[in-house]
Amino acid sequence: MELKCLLSLLRTSEENRAGGHDDAPVENIDVLYGELSPLLFNGTWVSNRHICYRDTWGGISLFDAANISSQSLMPNETFVIAKFISRDLNSSKG
Repeated sequence: MELKCLLSLLRTSEENRAGGHDDAPVENIDVLYGELSPLLFNGTWVSNRHICYRDTWGGISLFDAANISSQSLMPNETFVIAKFISRDLNSSKG
């Protein structure tokens, strides 16, 4: 299940990246206009009890709704090393 979650989020990250995200540096105007504001809900249900989401630090985590616990699947450092950098990760964008 973790592999399915990781693959779907990485695919979504690549789709967002191809959809116009450039590697331009962050500017003050991005902060002022809320471009860097986190989404209120950025997860994807991957089973009847698990949500895969980007955590506070930018990594991928799995939330288990049955016992209300989270497990880190991929830390943010992996994205930096693999150059899968995206400002947001939202499967509803297309």
